[in-house]
Amino acid sequence: PQLILAAGGVPFTSTTALTKAYIAGNAGPVIVTANPQIAAGASDGQQLVLQGRDATNTVEIQDGNGLAMNGPWIGGLNSSITFTWDGAAWVEMSRQ
Repeated sequence: PQLILAAGGVPFTSTTALTKAYIAGNAGPVIVTANPQIAAGASDGQQLVLQGRDATNTVEIQDGNGLAMNGPWIGGLNSSITFTWDGAAWVEMSRQ
């Protein structure tokens, strides 16, 4: 998985329509403090699926700048969240 740092946030550099990223906290649970927490998309309609890969080294993403979420999400082992880029923000579509 991609190891996430609090201040680094979730990088996003893809130009494909659908990107899936496996993530885990770097050496322990991480609450993302980067602003924005997920880097901007490249084109309207892109989708991003984040899937947690560790039960202990979780990643918490909270609604904030560049996001439109239904509350905080904690990415633990096999939990996932799907976003669509609307040109200004990652809009939550579903979570597990």
